[in-house]
Amino acid sequence: MTDNDGSDIVHNIDLAIIRNFIAVVETGSLTLAARRAMKTTAALSYQIGLLEDALGQKLFRRNGRGMTPSKEGNQFLVKAPFLLQVYDQTVNNKKTKKIVHA
Repeated sequence: MTDNDGSDIVHNIDLAIIRNFIAVVETGSLTLAARRAMKTTAALSYQIGLLEDALGQKLFRRNGRGMTPSKEGNQFLVKAPFLLQVYDQTVNNKKTKKIVHA
């Protein structure tokens, strides 16, 4: 997607997709990552495709033995845990404040 000046913007990427991206990197396998995520391989492949489309980059090199992150995949891998950490901390802080103020 693009904004008014034509620059790329990623909208509405589910955080589960980012978690699943990390699982594929960690396992090196779409099948093993799908088992970990309790999804079908086809569903996980679709999610990775959505993420690649949203970022406009191929994140993996696919070969007969599995999947390895591309240069762009490695660059995203550096940022992905930070994105999840910020979200998780925000949610945890919100829950803690609700408990304290309840």
